[in-house]
Amino acid sequence: MTQSSKVFSAVALRSLIPSFAYRSKSIQQDTGLFHEPNDFVIQVDDDGRFWDKEGAERALDVIRYSAKSKNTIVVVFVHGWHHNADPDDTNAFDFSRSLAKTRAVLNDAPLGVAGPYTRSRMNLTSSGDVNVIGVYVGWRGRSLPMPLSFCTFWGRKRAAERVGQGDLHHFLLALNGLYRDRGEARRESENTPFMGLLAFGHSFGGQVVFKAVAETIEKELAADKAGPLQGFGDLTVLVNPALEAAQYENIHQMASRRSYDKAQAPVMLVISSQGDWARKWAFPIGRALGSTINGKPDDDRWPLWGKALGEYGPQRTHVMSVKLDEPVVEQNFDPAEYEHSPCKVAQRDLSAEKKYGNVDFRPIEPHRPYNPFIVAYTDNNLVIGHSGIFENSLRSFINDFVALTQGKRMIVGGKTLQC
Repeated sequence: MTQSSKVFSAVALRSLIPSFAYRSKSIQQDTGLFHEPNDFVIQVDDDGRFWDKEGAERALDVIRYSAKSKNTIVVVFVHGWHHNADPDDTNAFDFSRSLAKTRAVLNDAPLGVAGPYTRSRMNLTSSGDVNVIGVYVGWRGRSLPMPLSFCTFWGRKRAAERVGQGDLHHFLLALNGLYRDRGEARRESENTPFMGLLAFGHSFGGQVVFKAVAETIEKELAADKAGPLQGFGDLTVLVNPALEAAQYENIHQMASRRSYDKAQAPVMLVISSQGDWARKWAFPIGRALGSTINGKPDDDRWPLWGKALGEYGPQRTHVMSVKLDEPVVEQNFDPAEYEHSPCKVAQRDLSAEKKYGNVDFRPIEPHRPYNPFIVAYTDNNLVIGHSGIFENSLRSFINDFVALTQGKRMIVGGKTLQC
């Protein structure tokens, strides 16, 4: 097949499912899965442009107002391959359900008796209330019907890179600007409401998120300033990310040359499942086939380009496992610590070994204390295969890990603490 015929075939296949927005309104849906006032759906086309820029601006306005008036946590989720913003999409359903569970866990004072999360917020901000705002980022991860969708690996991967470099990149930068502004306000008065920010990407959605935030992190590492690294928001979480280990290598190398003090909080959490056949086997095959057209890197760089982030052993820092015979625990910290032992919270090494409910979290030796970049390899029971990312044990672990990260950042960034 000639190069021109390959291009023609790719264009013809792409046209089988047209690119369009699944909702005429991209935020604050009146019906369907995302009907809560704090639920937002933002859609991006194949060229990285928002379908509704005014809708994205309205989302920022709502978040900005909420963060100034009330404790606010923003969760941004970017789906992966074979998914989109269709109301019937399983990722949309699972994210909506996960948001509802997270809100129920964090708003743990239903009968007026404050639970651990509410008490922690009262200790840190003098208010136990919290607004949880979810942002579902939809893009054309599924451009062909099944089973033809499996033939779209490279087209969707390139689209994911464009999505991460386009309007969404600027939207996330604006969110991070709001987050840092609220952090500065809290340094002036610790009774100021806090803003939490989490970016979560799965599969090619991990590629989207990484493209959107990596520049911010790399610039901060290159500046090599004193003090803790800030990164993007509270934490960037990538689960089974479908991007080359080579894209992460700059961060890995620069981060490895630094040492971190007790004030350092996590910046990035990567979780890869050993049962993810798509990234373990299909991803290298796709990379090898792509190299026949795009060229192959030098032999010494091939492992970095041929393996996905998390599958390349030298970049791994942790292992995780889950004990299925033990119950899932929704909260694994003592809220009284925030009031009575703030220095203990501020100096806690969140990269150290810890048991979160039925999840074991262990560093790989040699362990670098306070390492803010965690690349964890887990058994298939915590993240089932490639797409089992909404299981209760994983959700509970991420809720607690994010809560501990947020608490540490709030105390370290406060005005009065002297440890």
